[in-house]
Amino acid sequence: MPLPKQFENRNRAIVIGAGISGLAAASLLCSKNYEVYVFGNCSNETEKKSLIAKGAKFSDLEIDQGIESICSLEESICTYFAVLSPGISIKSKCVELLNKANIPIIGEMELGLALGEQLLPYIAITGSKGKSSIVKLIADTLTAAGKPAIPCGNYGIATCSVAEKGEKVIPIVECSSFQLESITQNFAPTASLLLNLSPDHLDRHSSIEEYRDTKLRIFKHCTGLKLIPAQATYGINDAIENFNLQPATFTHFGANSDADFFYSEGKIHTPAHGEIDISGSYFDNSIIGLGAAAAVAILLESGLSVSEIEKGFKEFKPLAHRMQTVGEVNGVTFINDSKATSIAALLAGCKMASKAGKPIFLIAGGKLKEKISLNANDLVDFCVKKVYIIGECLEEMAQAWENDIEIERCYTMQNAVNQAFKSAMPDKGIVLLSPGTASFDQFKSYNERGECFTKLVAQL
Repeated sequence: MPLPKQFENRNRAIVIGAGISGLAAASLLCSKNYEVYVFGNCSNETEKKSLIAKGAKFSDLEIDQGIESICSLEESICTYFAVLSPGISIKSKCVELLNKANIPIIGEMELGLALGEQLLPYIAITGSKGKSSIVKLIADTLTAAGKPAIPCGNYGIATCSVAEKGEKVIPIVECSSFQLESITQNFAPTASLLLNLSPDHLDRHSSIEEYRDTKLRIFKHCTGLKLIPAQATYGINDAIENFNLQPATFTHFGANSDADFFYSEGKIHTPAHGEIDISGSYFDNSIIGLGAAAAVAILLESGLSVSEIEKGFKEFKPLAHRMQTVGEVNGVTFINDSKATSIAALLAGCKMASKAGKPIFLIAGGKLKEKISLNANDLVDFCVKKVYIIGECLEEMAQAWENDIEIERCYTMQNAVNQAFKSAMPDKGIVLLSPGTASFDQFKSYNERGECFTKLVAQL
């Protein structure tokens, strides 16, 4: 996939954002002999020095100031294009300045796919929760079947880093709404999947409708299989028609026989290949079984046999920090679900843990990304006996739930782990870390949050 036509004859790249994605973009562009200018605070001094040695220039100016200075140029303005990191909103001032100066913009994710000369046609996956596990399942299963694939984008490594490796692989691209904001008409996956939709990132998107429409951009130029849930929420079907896409061209997945691909206990039912056995696998439950049905559709479309797909499910190793059992102490099981960064993911974690039939002592809280719409009675229905709340949203979460379920204000992870353990011992219950929030109030990432939980469990 080449760069869009409007990028032709432009050899100066403005990389906006100096995090993992921005630095990956800068490195790839340097390897392709572009003149590279990086704007944004870079905390990785080692990588910064390496990129400077390759010819990249880092600006000391604030992003808006730096972009304004470039946009004020006259003679050379037609030689620039911009690369947007996912952390930079298309509503930001710097993007407004670039648009006014007619400097074309591309996201880091799409840039990697465009400049990766050896990359094979790619598959794109988005959704509000559970997409990383589906991306990993598809990539692992394809690779085991002799079709090398790599998870990248929002999960795995940056697409620009994949491109720079120069390997012949199939990118399985996890696409966040932030990355889909900036895609061009050249973003054309061979298969696209919207796994699910629930309110998320509404601090960046002005409404659930805007968030939904950003997600649906994944289908706009898809050249092949297009997958959406059979039980579509938030007006997905009407919105598809607004994109001038025909609903009849979509394939549906779900939990009922009215879907093209559907999950029922231990099996995925397909329209042309009968039943596929996933019994006993990580995906054999009513929460993530639906996503497994969509994955089967993609794997069959990719040419895999039923036996190759069944082997992929059987051998799948779950992601760290996603319903990961990290220890058992005095009969109490500890589960790390730190990757649950939305309220919907929190509820899904509780539902999955409830299959064990034991009382759940839930650790939740952090930096909220949405309003708390979940009723605490839903937690009670899934065996949650008590909630231990930490982090920035402590009071908001406590006030939302304390009338319907017992809660304890713990403030810190250490206090929450200790108190939940004490409460869980008499029942030999489950201590579940499923925060339902972002981690950035007390931790650098959900990985660090999960690792903190795991270390504290080891110390009990």
